Amino acid sequence: MDWLPKLLDFVFVAGQVLAGLCLVYGVSLYKVEAKMKIKTACVYRFSGMFCRCATWLRHPIKFAMSPIFKVLIGFFAILATAGCAGARLQPDRLMGIQDAFPKGTDTSPPAAFSEAAKTNVLEAPYEDVFRAASVAASQAQFNVEHVQKSRGLILASRPVKMRPHGTSADYPEWQITDHAYFYAVSVRELGPKRTEVRISAKVQGRCGMWSAGMYVMTGGLGTAYFNEQNARCRELSSGMWAIGSHNTAQEMGQFLTFLRNNLLAAGML
Repeated sequence: MDWLPKLLDFVFVAGQVLAGLCLVYGVSLYKVEAKMKIKTACVYRFSGMFCRCATWLRHPIKFAMSPIFKVLIGFFAILATAGCAGARLQPDRLMGIQDAFPKGTDTSPPAAFSEAAKTNVLEAPYEDVFRAASVAASQAQFNVEHVQKSRGLILASRPVKMRPHGTSADYPEWQITDHAYFYAVSVRELGPKRTEVRISAKVQGRCGMWSAGMYVMTGGLGTAYFNEQNARCRELSSGMWAIGSHNTAQEMGQFLTFLRNNLLAAGML
């Protein structure tokens, strides 16, 4: 069904162009009447049009039955329809943990995305820290999906419903969409009683990609804005490091707090 959105875009754009041509045609047929009931205002170059408008204001029923009124109504109706149908949510479904961190690799964000990770060094043996980290992930309400002790790797996810910040679908509550945060916990032994724990996060969310109908509706004035919004949506919908308005610093900090508390309760720290 990939062809359906393109077909809808074509129909909306074609309807707008047709309505615009009808409006131009209707205006071209406009003839200024020589005699008007309100003669006192008919003294300037465009007084005929002003007087026609004044007559319509005095006789709204007559205006509602006029051809130009019908053209205007049709034009703005199509315009509004195209605007409402502008944003399409994608992707159809969110990826899984193995797609976010293929084979458990690429779990450390680049330096430019350091906000997507938190690291803590604990004065405790590797075995105890790894065991406490597995428990802490569940305590932080992550869905633990993969545990590989030999590699010191724990993969987990957290589904949420939220606004796709920074994209075209960043609207009030009726635009709350499905998102998923993916966490990679890496436990690395530094010494007999010294262990490093790093938690990294990625996020994917459903957001709106504006169609050609919205570009036409704004007459091209919003092209740069919509291009920027669509670029952000492409990044979010394909999966990105959890930074900026999509950061998950609070949840990662909570995980590290649970981890430390578990070790303290076990007398390991």
